[in-house]
Amino acid sequence: MKRHRFESADILVVDGQVLDGSRPALLANLPGILRGEGVFESFLVRDGQRPPFLDLHNTRLHHSAALLRMDLQGRGLSEDWSHLAGLLGAGNWRVRYTVLRGLQRSLIRMWTAGVADPPPHEVDLVLSNCRLDPAHPLAGAKTTSRAAYQVAHAEAVEAGAFDAILPTIDGDLAECTSSNLLLWSDGELRTAPLERGILGGVTRQILLQSCLVGGLRVRESKIWQKDLAQTAEVLVTNAVIGVIPVCRILGVDQVFPGARGPAAVRIREIYSEVVAARARAASSSSSDPAAESKP
Repeated sequence: MKRHRFESADILVVDGQVLDGSRPALLANLPGILRGEGVFESFLVRDGQRPPFLDLHNTRLHHSAALLRMDLQGRGLSEDWSHLAGLLGAGNWRVRYTVLRGLQRSLIRMWTAGVADPPPHEVDLVLSNCRLDPAHPLAGAKTTSRAAYQVAHAEAVEAGAFDAILPTIDGDLAECTSSNLLLWSDGELRTAPLERGILGGVTRQILLQSCLVGGLRVRESKIWQKDLAQTAEVLVTNAVIGVIPVCRILGVDQVFPGARGPAAVRIREIYSEVVAARARAASSSSSDPAAESKP
């Protein structure tokens, strides 16, 4: 595939073909458009390098597709990365890979990318009125059907917050609309378990594993609203912003230290070290001519 140099912020690749992102590219009658039958993954790409955790995003993509009864036919992020590689220049890019159901059981595979804004230093959250059902058959799938999340995010924007925390139908707190929620208290990092219907965030997964290796206690258990008023620090995570401390949760009578929190500083250091180490390993493998043939 011919490589192009893009001066604009937007990049669009559909089924391996580079297109003009300012012009229509998909048919309006695709099931993926009309009914939201699609799965996707979003993450940060630095200086055009292969993301260090692309394999984990690929695994989650296939998991989401299986829940949606969508056969990816053995192709996903790892196989299609070459369609985007070389199109991204220096700097940080917010990248999304989407697979939509097309006509007659076909699939539309699409890359979109834009220059990423610097992540916030610290954020405020709000409690949403929207609720998640942990027993829903698509709970934990990252699909393009996101109306409820968009309504909750609009609540956050209207309140002047970065994101909204979604409770479950049982009343415990699950996740935010585009990030996982973590609490720090009494020397322990705590987050809701996957069976509460949350998305198994890649950053969440890496962070929990890394904190355990780093000697920090980690626990997955139900989180209730009363816990927010008793915890020392709060963080949110996703694969674009990384790990971001929380200052306030609107409606909760507690002010958190945000980026000044000692746990936040340590946890972010742990995550940055793991990302850097994984990136170095990935770079070393890609520069080894025999790497592709190694078991």
